[in-house]
Amino acid sequence: MDLESLSNSGSSSAPTYATLQSITPDGTLKQNGLIHSTSGGFKFPDGTTQTTASSGAGGGATYGTTTLNMGTIGTSTNSASVDVSAVSILSTSIVNCWLIIEETADHDFDDLINDPIELKCGKIVAGTGFTIYGKMPVGTAWGNYKIGYSIA
Repeated sequence: MDLESLSNSGSSSAPTYATLQSITPDGTLKQNGLIHSTSGGFKFPDGTTQTTASSGAGGGATYGTTTLNMGTIGTSTNSASVDVSAVSILSTSIVNCWLIIEETADHDFDDLINDPIELKCGKIVAGTGFTIYGKMPVGTAWGNYKIGYSIA
């Protein structure tokens, strides 16, 4: 019996299980469903073996929030930056940032939606952190903006 012919007969809600004793080393195993390793883990093409599941939320990403201060009324600006401390960050880490649409004392929803700030993350320093840059494309901005970020 080949792997393609193994299937649930439809007469029961219990799945069909197959025990594979050996597979041709250059063969392909195609599975539509759960693959369960009872010992040894899973070996990947690069030669590494994963024996435990990841315990990190969101695939190991770190999430956080910070505040970007664009000044006070009368001293507003069109750009600002904030340094974020992240001691576990690597030079190869990927950092994303976004404006959190949440009404604050400085801004109501209309401000945040109609005049969004452009955000960029950069200047990653391994073991130290990174910088979030904010810019108002037209005119100036003032007050504090809540910014979310992720590091992967």
